[in-house]
Amino acid sequence: MALSNLQRVARINGNQLGGNSISLEMVEKMGGSTPGKSTCSCLGLFHTPAMRRISCCLMSVSFSTNLAYFGLSMDLPAFGLDIFLVQAFFGAIDILAKMVCALALSYFGRRAIQASSLILAGVFLLGNIPVPREMLMVRLALVVLGKGCLAASSVCSYLYGGELFPTAVRQTGTGFTTVMARLGGMVAPVVLVAGQQFPFLPLMIFGVAPVISGIAACFLPEMHNVPLLDTIEEVEDRCDSLPLPFPPANLFSFPINPFAPALSILFTPSLFCFRARRKGEEATAGETVAHIVHSTRI
Repeated sequence: MALSNLQRVARINGNQLGGNSISLEMVEKMGGSTPGKSTCSCLGLFHTPAMRRISCCLMSVSFSTNLAYFGLSMDLPAFGLDIFLVQAFFGAIDILAKMVCALALSYFGRRAIQASSLILAGVFLLGNIPVPREMLMVRLALVVLGKGCLAASSVCSYLYGGELFPTAVRQTGTGFTTVMARLGGMVAPVVLVAGQQFPFLPLMIFGVAPVISGIAACFLPEMHNVPLLDTIEEVEDRCDSLPLPFPPANLFSFPINPFAPALSILFTPSLFCFRARRKGEEATAGETVAHIVHSTRI
């Protein structure tokens, strides 16, 4: 069944494979499904330096995104306008932000969108603090823009997290980030209750948390047009030990991108970026099978 599925995928992808070029042993070797091989536990998320960095950064991103997102959604009366009107603005900006984010991910990469959306969300929310309460529309506009950036961040984090974790711990890592996201939603009402004593506190927390997690997202590896990895060892092997003065040009891939120099300077902290090690050997049938196996993974 596995071999027939691979042959079908090869035909769909336009790859011509000979009858003897694929064997069950080759599929097991390339797919990492060797019998008797032990699976990784949840400790694998924190066992190595690269996995610790990825896990902690993604958990921070998920927690802060949901903390601010649900905190703003539950504090509609604070804007002094009709709550149904405010909710309509929130819904409209959510749809628009998610559509724009889905398109931007294909041009600017994952890391740039993830980090910039969180930092911009925090800036918009922090900028709302000094605005007088009489300027209702200005305060509402800043909050709506901040919530739109948080919506874009949530879309990016779901895709980004699945690509960063290797196959061995992908489901476990996704589960951990989901738990942190739900924890952020649980903490949001507590922050709003504290705002009864300190009115500036909710916006302060909802603004600082995304900025911190946005900076942390700058240290994540870029996964745009990068093959997914299978094991933790492969993640460690791809970690570049030499610091880079600027991110590689393909991080902000766009046919003609006038913002590339500014984005490169903005995301200079990505000194720990990962790079795929290119090999000069010619493609063999085994490499073709590995490509097909990667393309069929979820």
